[in-house]
Amino acid sequence: MKNLLLIASLILLGSCSSDDSDSESQNNAPSGTLIKIEFYYPQTDILSSNTYFFNKEGKVVSTRGNSVTSTEYAEYTTTFSYNSNGQIWKSSTTYEGSIDYTE
Repeated sequence: MKNLLLIASLILLGSCSSDDSDSESQNNAPSGTLIKIEFYYPQTDILSSNTYFFNKEGKVVSTRGNSVTSTEYAEYTTTFSYNSNGQIWKSSTTYEGSIDYTE
């Protein structure tokens, strides 16, 4: 049950975008950093994945996720803004053209 809660939390942090550019490089990810996670929910037949993108300082700048069923596909992107203390203070999630800001 805890694993399911963790996965659900990761999905909420996941993101969607219509921007297909791969301008963020994975070459600057800190050593041992999780770059991509994929999971499958057999009860609902959903396959989901989240890919994490890092800046030169090794901080997560965005995540791109998707969910696939036999009949639907959803893609989402979340970008993160940091304050002067290096803490995330705002995230912006785009899903099917709709933007939701969380501060």
